[in-house]
This record gives sequence, structure tokens and C-alpha cells, in this order.
Amino acid sequence: MINKENRTGAPWRIRRCWRALLFALALICLSTRAFAAEQTLTGTFLGKGTGREVAFNHHGKPLSDWAGTLKLKLDSGEPLLVFCIQIDVRVRSGDRYRSDGPVLALPNGCQIRYLLDKYPASSAKDADEASARQMAIWVFSDDVDPTTIEDVKIRDRTVALVNEAQGKPCPQRRTEAPELTLAPPTANAVVGQVVAYTVGASSKDAGHPLTISVDGPAVLSDANGTNSGQQQQKVTLDGQSAATFWVLSTGPGLSTVSVALPYRLEAGTVFSQIDDTTPTQRLVMAESRDLVANAAAQGSWSAAAPVPLPPTEQATTPAEAPAPLATPLPAAPPPTHRPSKPASTKQPIVTAVAGEQVTAAASPTPGETLTAVPDIAPATIGAAATAAPAGGAAPPQPRSLPNTAEPGDRAIWLVLISVVLLVISGWLLRRRALR
Repeated sequence: MINKENRTGAPWRIRRCWRALLFALALICLSTRAFAAEQTLTGTFLGKGTGREVAFNHHGKPLSDWAGTLKLKLDSGEPLLVFCIQIDVRVRSGDRYRSDGPVLALPNGCQIRYLLDKYPASSAKDADEASARQMAIWVFSDDVDPTTIEDVKIRDRTVALVNEAQGKPCPQRRTEAPELTLAPPTANAVVGQVVAYTVGASSKDAGHPLTISVDGPAVLSDANGTNSGQQQQKVTLDGQSAATFWVLSTGPGLSTVSVALPYRLEAGTVFSQIDDTTPTQRLVMAESRDLVANAAAQGSWSAAAPVPLPPTEQATTPAEAPAPLATPLPAAPPPTHRPSKPASTKQPIVTAVAGEQVTAAASPTPGETLTAVPDIAPATIGAAATAAPAGGAAPPQPRSLPNTAEPGDRAIWLVLISVVLLVISGWLLRRRALR
């Protein structure tokens, strides 16, 4: 049995150590700020924009399809105009989308980007122009033959757009949102303490301004905690796309620290389906939009804990005079002669009850009288009671009271610790028995 435990105990402990190490690494990865990754935009397809039904052939099959701009709404609230770049897949109102990189990654992406830059969707003044632009994009994304378009006006405009896009330089534009990070994500501090925050963004955002703000019982400050009285200000990202600012808590409560980075998302961002089990056609952003990237963190501020006085200061601080008792303690009897034989070495246990005379619990030796011995420790209540002056004046109070709750508190903690140890031991024995 001992050998079996020795053989299985070490691997079990090793597995536990590895699990703990992996858990710690996971926490570190989650708390590390990411500067390279880009933020994913999500949105919902709404429906048709400007356009009309167009008849044409696709791979030898006659089609009559709606061609023109489409509407997509980001989860952040901004509406976008998009074009279709996957003609053989249907799209339905309510389909969910996510940003999926630049259109340059797709075949003929450079020509599509040129058309989107030169002819954004919002500049299409009528249904025929919007339809011709969609048909020209399908020529490059889905290999549609523009000469098969039945409507002459739309056919001629589509052919002109396609010829213009051929051989043009491929424009480089921003087609992804910045990855805006704010650390620490949560902070706990006492009132009056300064907390440093660091904001980071993508490399393309270096040197760009952003707005920082804080609400609740807190203000923005400098590293030394100078109270500016402001809850919003602008800062500029440095060459590494980072910036540091400080928040000073002014009272207990909760605060939200926010950063907002304006950026321009250019036409050519691809949006793909979120749910892979429900195919929906790929879309491309058809115009540039000014958007804002946001990040937030939480701060919890608590009142400062009272600082206890050192023991020496407590001893020298004069105690406040207590209120006199309703019934003054009677004067102590005059001292009698000391016993003829040595007094008992047991210290009497003294109990003080308001309104009663202090008595000693230890029994005196027969034939002797219990007397007030002058050298009893002054910290005991019995000594204070026997030294009360005649005439009903309030007796002097001791410098400190005995800690009567300390033994009970220690016993409770010992019991709790013992219960926890027993539970852990039982769990370990059960695990070993199961193995």
C-alpha cells in the first residue's frame, strides 16, 4: 500500500502543479495588453438601399437580380452602405456580420478598391448609377460578363467603369478598426490615492489625439496627484501608440474611466458571416466613414482605514473621565493586621459588576482575614476598587482594561482552522481511495 501511494502520489502532484501553472499563464495572457491585433467590428444586415432589378447572364445562366447599395448597421450604431461581392449566396434581413480584413486580399481586390475609392456609394444619385456600380464590382468579384446586361444604359455605364479600373494603381487605405486597450481594466484604491492608466492603440494611430474621461468621485491629475478638477481632457499617443494618464479618487464610490479614439475607416473593408452554419453573401464597405474606437476600465475607491496609535502613545494619552456610577462604591474597610503565616500565593480572580462591591473569588485560609495587599498589579479592577476614596467619589480608572475576548477569539480561530484542515485531509484521502 505504501509503495502504491509513493508511485501514484508524485505524478498526481506533478499534474496538479502543471494545472496551476497553466492557469497562471492563462491569467497573465488575459491581463496582457495587445497592441498588434485589430478590433473586430460586428453588425446586422438591414436590407436594400438604392438600386433596381437588372437582367444579365452569369456563367451561361440568365439572372434577374437586384443590383445596388445595401444597408448594414454596426453594433456601435453607425449605418454603413455596402456592396455585394458574392453573387451566388443569398442575404436576408437580420443576418449577422463581422469585419474580415481588406478587399485587397480577394481576387481583383485592387480594381474593386479603386472603384470604391473613386465612386463611393453615397455619391450615386439614382438607381441606374447605383446598379451600374454594383454590376462593375461583380465583374471583378464574381466574373460577370458586362456585355450580357440587357439594359443598355446600365450596360454602357458598367463597361465604362470596368475599363477605367483596369491597370490603375492599388490605393492603400485603412480598412480595420484600431485595437484600443486600457490598463489596468480594474483598480481598487483608497480615497486620495493616484492610479496610473496606460492606453495603447495600433501602430497606425501613433501621434493621434484621443479623449480620456472619468466619472464618479474622481478627477484627472498628474503623477503627483495634483487635483486638476477636470474629468475630461485630450492626450496624444506617442511614437509607440501609447499614452499614460493619472486618476485621483476624491471620495468613496465607483468610477468609469473611458478613452475614445477617432479614426477614419476607408472603403474596402470586407464583412463576412458570423455564423458559419448559416451562409450569407460576403459584403464590402462601399464608402469611408469617420468612427470612434472606445475602451473603458472600472475604478473602486474606498475610504482610508483609520491608523491605530502606537502602544506607547496609547499609554501616555490621558483617558477621559468616566461618568460617575449611579450608586457609588462603598469605601474599602481599613486594613487589618497581616496574617501570622505566609499569605496564599494564589492571585484572587476579581469580577467587577456595576453597582456592586468588588469581591475576591479565592477563599481565604480559615482564621485569616483577606486584606488589600498594596503590591497587587494596578491593571486589575480589584486594585482600583479597594483604592476607592471614601465619600462616594468615582474611583480612578485603570490605564487599560484586560482583553477578556482574546482567549475565546483564539479558540474560534483554532476550531475553524481545524475544520478546514479536516475537510482538506478528507478530500485528499478520498481522491487517493478513488485512484
